Amino acid sequence: MKKRTVSVSGMANPVPSHAMATRAGPFLFMSGQMGLSEKSGRPFQSYEELGGEPPYPALGLLAPNTWEEAFVTQTKTIYDRIATLLREQGSTLQDIVFHSVYLRDMRNFPLLARTRSRLFAGGLAPPVTTSQVAGLPLADAVVYFDPIGFVAADDCKLETLQSGQLEQAALSNYQFGSKVGSLMFFAGVVAAVPERGRIIHVLRDLPPDIHVTEPLLSASARAFHAPLRAQTAFVYDLFRRFLHEQGARLEDLVKLNIYLRDVRGTDVIEQVAAELAPAANPALSLYGVESLATRFFHVEIEGIAADPRGSWDKETVARLDDPSDPIVPQGRHALATRVGPFVFTSTLTAYRAQTGDVLDDYRDLPDSGHRTVEDVVLRHFQSRRSATAARTAAQAWLIYDRLFRIAGRLGVGRDGFLKTTIYLEDMNDFAVVEAIAQCFFPHDPPALTLLQPSGLSMPGARVQIDAVLLSSG
Repeated sequence: MKKRTVSVSGMANPVPSHAMATRAGPFLFMSGQMGLSEKSGRPFQSYEELGGEPPYPALGLLAPNTWEEAFVTQTKTIYDRIATLLREQGSTLQDIVFHSVYLRDMRNFPLLARTRSRLFAGGLAPPVTTSQVAGLPLADAVVYFDPIGFVAADDCKLETLQSGQLEQAALSNYQFGSKVGSLMFFAGVVAAVPERGRIIHVLRDLPPDIHVTEPLLSASARAFHAPLRAQTAFVYDLFRRFLHEQGARLEDLVKLNIYLRDVRGTDVIEQVAAELAPAANPALSLYGVESLATRFFHVEIEGIAADPRGSWDKETVARLDDPSDPIVPQGRHALATRVGPFVFTSTLTAYRAQTGDVLDDYRDLPDSGHRTVEDVVLRHFQSRRSATAARTAAQAWLIYDRLFRIAGRLGVGRDGFLKTTIYLEDMNDFAVVEAIAQCFFPHDPPALTLLQPSGLSMPGARVQIDAVLLSSG
């Protein structure tokens, strides 16, 4: 199995330094998608720019159109772009395995649901997680997709996972999971029973068979911790039941992506996971979001799991004990998990286990990193931003260096990087991170998704990055 870089002639690529998409085996890993005009290279803002009749669900009324048209045109264009990328590989829009959707304003969520209801068989979109984030790659983008597609392969097929735990129609018109080979992809799970209209708020709302310790806390701390603890417990138990239906267990989780309304709740997530899933140690990406589907949701978790009955074996990298720079995971999670030829890493920050803090000074890097950061910052940035740029560049260099060391541990070379996701404290820092990335990927770069969450997983972090890799071993 080899990596192939995919591009489409005439399709705008907003970040030319990275691949539009990469293909490996049955998967097409696409870069983050915006609703771009091929003529201007900027996101669409009006129905007039699209030409022809306004797409569904446009109402044809002046006031609603003024509010809706940027979102509807961009969403339709994104699905068109995804369909084009898939069609180039012999697939269709129905072959989306999973997609995360990031909104600038969660009030557009109903428009998203209505737009996709006309695009997919039975009105149910592929598995999806939707959240509102602090920033997207372009200022006039209002919606951003992070999709994975399926490409026909001799030994794999795309399957829709069914569950008896909830009604599909109540999940805002999307499927809850899909499967390709030995990998299962689950849409974001929240603490709600949608067919009953019930949301979990506190521990007493939990079913009686879910047991979670309630620590002694002050009234103010309890007000913050109680809803998050209860919702996290419900979500983990729902994952347990989903996996049981597929012949798997929580220990078969490969990667979790956790969306938190407030990243100060990270410790609560770890405590609940230790109680309800003590033997599970998947890779982890965790970051803050501005909003989830309703203001009552404090956490949403999406996941990838390995089918234990499948032919792909599973391997976990818990940590790398390099004397000069030990790489330790966040909490009890793995640095990376390999299933068959595919490796999913945790999101890495520039946290240093030896000093107990996040790297703040580029002069603390090894000589090669020190020289690279100096060169990048002095060449690209004005003095008034040089201190911030140097700090961000230093953290990015250390993270990429660590990703390459993890990749080496699993037998993955430079050409095995399929996709990276960069999470920034400030989207204005992307130029300096991109310059560092080009030092590590002078040719054959991976696909890229780029976000500004409302908070990163570690205080002091200005950037965090995770990756999908292709192992030849």
